[in-house]
Amino acid sequence: MLSSEEPELYCPEGFRIELMAGNNVFRHRAIVWDVLGNKWLTLLWSPFSPRINSRIMTIQLANQWLYSGMIARSIDLVQTITECEFNSLGRVDVCVDWEISDSQLECLHNLCSGAMYVQGKREGSVWWHNANSSKNNFKTQAHCLSFGSPSSEIKVKCYFKSREQGMIAAIPDPGKPWIVDRWRNAGMDDKKVWRLEFSLQSSGQLRYQQKPMTLDQLGDEYFIARLLNGLYAKRFVVRRNEGKRAGRKNDDRVVEFLSLPDVPTANLKWQGVTNPFSSPASIALLRRLMCEIDNPALMSSREMMSQYEGIIRTCVEHNGLRSYFENHYGADIDSFFANRDCGEGIHEVNVDYKKFFD
Repeated sequence: MLSSEEPELYCPEGFRIELMAGNNVFRHRAIVWDVLGNKWLTLLWSPFSPRINSRIMTIQLANQWLYSGMIARSIDLVQTITECEFNSLGRVDVCVDWEISDSQLECLHNLCSGAMYVQGKREGSVWWHNANSSKNNFKTQAHCLSFGSPSSEIKVKCYFKSREQGMIAAIPDPGKPWIVDRWRNAGMDDKKVWRLEFSLQSSGQLRYQQKPMTLDQLGDEYFIARLLNGLYAKRFVVRRNEGKRAGRKNDDRVVEFLSLPDVPTANLKWQGVTNPFSSPASIALLRRLMCEIDNPALMSSREMMSQYEGIIRTCVEHNGLRSYFENHYGADIDSFFANRDCGEGIHEVNVDYKKFFD
């Protein structure tokens, strides 16, 4: 959160800041490099939409510093560049890399064929390649599996990280050598590493012990291990497809896919879910309704927008989501719909609104 809408930028000694045009959400962008040519930060600020707080700045820490103990310290660099304070996390990826075994490869094959499944997942995708050099002996091998809906707040992916990094090529050329260095320092075969990854999309709405996650926590390897354990235990339960499911009862055998460190789990909860008048289902319904708020058919018709507004208002009031609506969409529901400019004629509009909150 910036101290003003038009921040002054200061370049610390040993760094270079490049200013450029922003994207479809923010007017301004800056990239921060050090004197060795390493990228550190990408900054975006000054949102086009009046529905986003005008002092919000988004900051992305370059990938190599996520592996170098710089997560918690990155805010110090940002605050040297401009006057601001930490607000919240937008997205966090938590993952584990390991040297895969033959039995785990067989398990992944069974997940592709349907002989096994990940509990609670109804959708997914598989990326594969031809595993044989002979054109007459075609055999596919999966190298990336995703589990869950594309719109899910927590996405799960299991993929062949060595292949992604180019380590199985005739002449290995890793795109992110700092990752491969970590593998080698751990004594792993850099040609057999897979990754299980949990991508937390709405991290600003996730709570640990009723408080938002902080940069200090993400810089704590013990906390990350606990967080990973909690996600794995709830979000990646592998079972054999034995046909022993009946309603909520599931007697299909659980398969131990990974053996993670024996540390207590750190479980996350969604903000507002503990409210007795709300539920995850009602929040999901509201978010789906809001995703269509800029649909051209609605924007072109005051009558249709009025009816659609009524459905959203009923969802908010019936499920006690007024506070959630205001926190998530930047205005109370009355102010939000008072500013909707619908109907025929010429109108000045911003880019697709759903890009601001999805």
